Amino acid sequence: RAPSEREHGCAGRAHSVPKLVDFLANPGFVVEQVACGERHSACIVAGGQVLTWGCGLDGQLGHCSHDNGFYPRKVEHLAAEYVTRVACGCKHTCFATDKGALYSCGDGRDGRLGHGDNQGYIFPKKVEALSGVVEVACGAMHSACIAQGRRLYTWGSGTQGQLGYASGEIKDINVYSTLGAGSHGAWRESLPRCVFSLAESREAGGVLQVACGPSCTMAVTKDHSLWVWGQGELISALLGVDEKGVEEPVRAQMGGSYLTLLSAGSRHAMALLTGYPPSLVEAGR
Repeated sequence: RAPSEREHGCAGRAHSVPKLVDFLANPGFVVEQVACGERHSACIVAGGQVLTWGCGLDGQLGHCSHDNGFYPRKVEHLAAEYVTRVACGCKHTCFATDKGALYSCGDGRDGRLGHGDNQGYIFPKKVEALSGVVEVACGAMHSACIAQGRRLYTWGSGTQGQLGYASGEIKDINVYSTLGAGSHGAWRESLPRCVFSLAESREAGGVLQVACGPSCTMAVTKDHSLWVWGQGELISALLGVDEKGVEEPVRAQMGGSYLTLLSAGSRHAMALLTGYPPSLVEAGR
């Protein structure tokens, strides 16, 4: 039989209301960021240390093993680093540091770890192709980050258009897409590649935030616009199109409001809009 969430340790046991994580309530732990994957979780505490717990079968916890974690445990491989951002995918995890480096571990299929191969790693391995990383996000089988010059980079599975590459940018990538005839979705990219349509847009002016759904990607640019691409219910809700989705970044209509904070889940997204008072909106279900 398949292991349950309790056996993986991702929540200990099911709770219908928020419950304090006792291990993190100890003095000295000031939680600064939390990220959740399909069956594992991670957090950053004051001092730039990162802790992970939950399912570790693919090495996504970064503890140099395939063991599950039933309580938050420091990722010792990053003990000498000051981690500023952490993101959890379905079976992988990415970590950004104050020096602009990016590390990743877990399931490496489709190149989602960004190391130029499909190999999995049970410890956080530095993504040598990137520098100046300030934000990172993970989808189910793809990853994204904001790096040098506020440019957006994506990699991993692109079968549903979630990488956002234009047709002229993927001539050297194996091509296959679930979006149907006439589509040009990249099957996979195992190295981070810039989403040039956003980088070269004077209107966008650079990327401030990035978020990933399971098979889609969203970005907030300097003009506080929301750009989305990929496939699924979330794309359908944001763009008013069918679930076949889109392969290149498309601006979502926000009714003239500026977007300041973005977060995405499996089937929904939430955004904080400017105004007085600020408003919180959601899309999907």
